Amino acid sequence: MSVAMLKLDPSLNGDIISHMPPNIIENILSRLYNWVTLPELIFNFTLGNASRNRNDRIVKFIDDVLSLHRGPICKFELSGDLCILNTGYIDKWILCLSRNAIQELILWPHPWLIANDELPSCLYSCELLNHLQLSFCTLRRPPLFASFNFLKSLLLYKVLFVGFSFENLISRCPILEILKIEGFTSYNDFTIYAPKLKCLYFAVDFVPKKLPKTYYHMKSLDLNICFNDVHMVLMALCLSRSAPNLQELKINVIIYPNMHSTAISRIRDGPEFSLNQLRNVKINRFGGWRRQLEFVEFLLSITPVLEKMSIYGYKDPTITKGYPVYGARMLEVLMRFS
Repeated sequence: MSVAMLKLDPSLNGDIISHMPPNIIENILSRLYNWVTLPELIFNFTLGNASRNRNDRIVKFIDDVLSLHRGPICKFELSGDLCILNTGYIDKWILCLSRNAIQELILWPHPWLIANDELPSCLYSCELLNHLQLSFCTLRRPPLFASFNFLKSLLLYKVLFVGFSFENLISRCPILEILKIEGFTSYNDFTIYAPKLKCLYFAVDFVPKKLPKTYYHMKSLDLNICFNDVHMVLMALCLSRSAPNLQELKINVIIYPNMHSTAISRIRDGPEFSLNQLRNVKINRFGGWRRQLEFVEFLLSITPVLEKMSIYGYKDPTITKGYPVYGARMLEVLMRFS
């Protein structure tokens, strides 16, 4: 195989393209034309300290890409540690996307890199969205009749609602199937109304007041739970009870060592129910504390068709009070429940 080497003539002053054969120039231009019609634009940046001085140029580059783009944009993603001090760019980009049939929108920047995180009202004009992912931003009240009629997947992390509620947003998503919410701290309780919901990931510091419907479509549930917090445990049971066809349950254990624990007997005294379709349970960061073991025993008692329970241990050497069970002893205790 022969390799042709091009040596730059100093007299060209760095201009190579204009000295290429016409057929090669035409090929390059055709590729550039294809680039400006790409349906998916993904900007995921991990900039080191040496690259931070190029930040403004990168923002300008994204702006130019959207300005020159032709045709629909099905997916737009902006994530990573790109610093956008002028939020006028964000407003301009979302307006552009709302006019180009955007279907999947991901705005997932690092929290300290946006000067003003309030998103523009034209976000609600993205009527064809089927996936929306937002973090560290503020949403204001949408127009009266605005809705996301095609939205099936919604992921929110530390999103603040001004002038309206999280419940109001969910009510505007009639076919929502996947909901993931994390980092909400401004509510004591709330109501979820999403009749098509199939998968729910829940990691918040408050408890849902009620679930107004039975979620027959929900097959998977992912929860963060501190077993010393009776409200969190009750929340998990509330969600599970509202999903009679639940097949997969994942629990990520949160450890708050100074929180007063509540006996599982209080949980058992609640309404009787069973998870008759639950087949797979996965518990992460399991420390073998008494309340955790009691919950596992209780869970086994209400899952008649359970096929697999995977428990992944966790040991914090700084925690000694409460005598958590580790290793072989934990396995011995768990085997008594089978």
